[in-house]
Amino acid sequence: MPDRPHRGPRNRFDRSTPALPRGAILSLVLVGAVTATILAPTAPALAGAPSKGPGPRSGPTPPQNPPPPPADPLWGLAVRNSAEDPSALEADMGKAFEAQGEYTPLSRWNYPFGPVLDARDAGARIYLNINSWHVVGNAKVCYPYRNYRNGTYDSMLQRWVNELQAFNYADTFITFTHEPTAHSPQQPGCGTAAEYVQAYDYVFHYFRSHGITYPFVWWMVASSFRNNYAHNWQPPASDFNVVAVDGYNRFLNGFWRTPEYIFTASHDYAVSIGKPLVIGEIGTVEDGNQPQRKANWITDASNLFTAWGCDGVLWNDTNTYRPDSTEPSLDAWVAASK
Repeated sequence: MPDRPHRGPRNRFDRSTPALPRGAILSLVLVGAVTATILAPTAPALAGAPSKGPGPRSGPTPPQNPPPPPADPLWGLAVRNSAEDPSALEADMGKAFEAQGEYTPLSRWNYPFGPVLDARDAGARIYLNINSWHVVGNAKVCYPYRNYRNGTYDSMLQRWVNELQAFNYADTFITFTHEPTAHSPQQPGCGTAAEYVQAYDYVFHYFRSHGITYPFVWWMVASSFRNNYAHNWQPPASDFNVVAVDGYNRFLNGFWRTPEYIFTASHDYAVSIGKPLVIGEIGTVEDGNQPQRKANWITDASNLFTAWGCDGVLWNDTNTYRPDSTEPSLDAWVAASK
């Protein structure tokens, strides 16, 4: 997952057709960096089954069943709380993003933070990634998966229950630690496949037994499906409503990876278990020798996801993955967003 501070608007090329003024979009979505207040660490709860923790707050909760899939995929923004310049893309589309991914640590975070409130105000779907780590200094430090079943982190889970119920935004989807197979400073590995499956199941049942009924998402990298090891990391099918996948065309070593190559295996897997697919992170670089190649890639991807009936497509707006890296690429992306 990208982990970068928000940057100001980039210099943008002139367009023959004027874009919608950004002020019109800003009235829909207030764009800003995350201003979350760092919380003091919470004390671990006593070990025990989830049902023995504090009960749910009173008040309405959203329905457990997810809403019906949209006629076309929701056009969204990946990793909104580290996005560079979403307002520029919204101005070019002439509308606000319809969905956005939000990435948080398990602890030391206040919810909802700025971009989440923006999404609510725009009526956008929120894909909330609650990750099994916390930030110490500048490093992400794991909460090991093996400790969940002992109730070690119940007080942190209960804080999430309280905050989600207080916010009470119906169009929220939750995942526990997206890309669990990753091992990097940006997305540390916190345990084995078996430990992850057990931790996911524990978190899901803790939330359910304490009144959180939002749909859950199981969220993996594309290579895990393509290389046939995703099944080792799959929680019980009853624990999640949606499969999400992250995939990029990085054009490494001269290998231009098509959307079909990157995503078909994840689509086939989701179909095999009867779940809809969300493209949780997506992006492609340019080919300096073929100026139209990225634009064609974007069009191909959009057609593919529409044909598959994907629930949503969340685009990365950082660095070379930005859809507006050239005018042909932006034109293709805007056309696809329609």
